[in-house]
Amino acid sequence: MNMKKAVPVLVSTLMLSSAVLSGCAKNNAGSGTPSPAASASTKPALAPVDLVWYTWGWKPDGEKDLALIEEEVNKITKAKINATVKLKSILFSEYDQKMNTIIASAEPFDLVWASNWRFNYLANVTKGAFLPLDDLLKHAPNLTKAVPAAILDGARVNGKLYGLPNYQTLINMEGFRIQKRFLDKYKFDTASIKKFEDIEPLLASIKAGEKDVYGLGLPKDGLFKFLKSYHNMESIASVAAIKKDDASKVFNMYETEEYKQYLKTIREWNQKGYLPPDPALGKSTNELGKTGQIAMDMHNVLKAGTETYKIGENQTIPVALTKPYVNNGAMLSSVTAISKSSKNPERAMMLVDLVNSDKQLYNLLCFGIEGKHYTKVNETTVKEIKDSGYGPGIDWVFGNQFNAYIREGTSADIWDRQKKENETATVSKITGFQFNQEPVQAEFANIKAVLDEYEPGLATGSVDVDKYYPEFISKLKKAGAEKYIAEVQKQLDEWKKNVKK
Repeated sequence: MNMKKAVPVLVSTLMLSSAVLSGCAKNNAGSGTPSPAASASTKPALAPVDLVWYTWGWKPDGEKDLALIEEEVNKITKAKINATVKLKSILFSEYDQKMNTIIASAEPFDLVWASNWRFNYLANVTKGAFLPLDDLLKHAPNLTKAVPAAILDGARVNGKLYGLPNYQTLINMEGFRIQKRFLDKYKFDTASIKKFEDIEPLLASIKAGEKDVYGLGLPKDGLFKFLKSYHNMESIASVAAIKKDDASKVFNMYETEEYKQYLKTIREWNQKGYLPPDPALGKSTNELGKTGQIAMDMHNVLKAGTETYKIGENQTIPVALTKPYVNNGAMLSSVTAISKSSKNPERAMMLVDLVNSDKQLYNLLCFGIEGKHYTKVNETTVKEIKDSGYGPGIDWVFGNQFNAYIREGTSADIWDRQKKENETATVSKITGFQFNQEPVQAEFANIKAVLDEYEPGLATGSVDVDKYYPEFISKLKKAGAEKYIAEVQKQLDEWKKNVKK
């Protein structure tokens, strides 16, 4: 496959969307365009309703000024769609557990954030937690104009739409984020980094020349998740993957030569002292990163704007190992769904449309109140006020991120650059395929238990690869990995037949 080619329909649609969004971007960031739904809100027929919206936040006590934000939000929503909104923020680490309890209790609520990595969208669709949305889209004319149809289609399950992807950067681009001070000190040329192992000379220099600094930070499940595209792989679910340039055969990514080579390399680096102590626990890496004692880390979304990322207070330089790629699951990384328990689904859809079209409302949710939570540098750029009581920093959870203010220190053309990356990226050959895990749910649980037991030690180089890797693969097979992969293959083959019809 020519890796420069993308799925034509998606790319052309993205380009059309870019033109629409670029036109919108010329407007004052604080002035929204009322939707037809909003205009209709002044009609007596639109009765007042109360809506409940669940999202997540980073802080245990929530955003202190959330009630104040809610008050300001309701001034807008009451005037435009005759609805008041109750904002519910759940601590990120508790989000899955608490939302699952809420769903199981059939508690009435309206909107909820879901994804393919937290509060699983597909799992909730399967158990009937979300409403189908196709018939409700007529209440969201602005959203359907701004967000490419191909992006919305990425959230379809068995042909039906159950969630609205929050439009943002879609790309996967893997590589390193390296503190600039160490590149300068050791005169290390990033152009020399063509493959994963090429970073070792810098790791060795840092080991020899720095006190209380570790070369490479990593999460407790290792770095292979940041190297899948680099190895021409795309994950489908759990252990199952395909080759990006083929997509015909499903295989166990943990049985590949690429994974085995990664384990050997990371084991060597661990033993040479390039990694933080006890990396399988993860805690030390996180703590050392906050103080700048990690010289570099890896990420799989080195999107435009990554150049502003800091480790501690130290500027980093991004070094990509791959080109932009849109995974099949990219559209599900941030989704807004309407609960099956919603008593006002039409108005809930109007609210989503309003958040995605009214920039004043959207930026209120993202940044808070001007003068209290942020100040304006200019009409499109803002400076957040530290410890102001509000500043969730999760713009992409609320709606179309390309409508957001630009944070101070970020280039003024950031949204144009990210949209261009979306438009020019290679797109997955299986875009639109959604794996139904229900037939192999027991195998999935068993496989997860094995991964939880073995992956932290192996993937961080903490244990002997020759001893534990064979055990790991043997236990994956006993857990049902082959049956699981066969089910993925079966569903993928069936999907391909239907797509061609």
